[in-house]
Amino acid sequence: PFYYLRKIIPALELERAPARWAIISFLSLSVFSAGFFGWLEERLKGRRRVVVFSLLFGLILLELNQAPFKTNRINLPKFYQELCKKEGEFSLLELPFLPDVYRYTGFYQIWHKKPLVIDLTARKVGAHFWQDPLLFYLDEPKRFFMLEPEKKKQAFEQMKAELLRRKVGYIVVFLRFVDEEKAKELDELIRLFNPQKVYQSQGILKIYKFWEEENGEGGG
Repeated sequence: PFYYLRKIIPALELERAPARWAIISFLSLSVFSAGFFGWLEERLKGRRRVVVFSLLFGLILLELNQAPFKTNRINLPKFYQELCKKEGEFSLLELPFLPDVYRYTGFYQIWHKKPLVIDLTARKVGAHFWQDPLLFYLDEPKRFFMLEPEKKKQAFEQMKAELLRRKVGYIVVFLRFVDEEKAKELDELIRLFNPQKVYQSQGILKIYKFWEEENGEGGG
């Protein structure tokens, strides 16, 4: 019905999603229900009131009863399990910059609780995102390697400074979301910053470690 109602009342299109109207609808129904039950209680007496209200509450419970909802178990990758135990002031940068990766990073952060370089609360990537050389060139390494030598040197220094400023402890590449060519370009670019350790975790993640556990310092 909402589909046809939107055609009649254009203002309903402003919310862009029917689910948003559910908040107003349920609030209105709650107020109406409270008034209706108050009115009904005044008119029913004794045993009759008990029977009617028992029946109504039974119907409400039946309506709210949901069928079993099957869920899939998501195993936390070994790297993130180990990350949970690490202490220190450092952040995590996960690549590539894709919505699918954001879903994983947001879920995993619930467990490891470390700061993320990418803000997951924004509706879309802002213009300032691409003004950051670190993110701009890691998003597409070809941009860096196509620069002239002088500009490449300048970009490198800007990226290195940003790594230090953001206290990046680990750069994590989700291998399933990058093709072989881009994976090689990312590897070549990230290694320019001299990571302390480079390794793969379970064949699904490539980890570049910049954080020094002994003194808790990050950077390249």
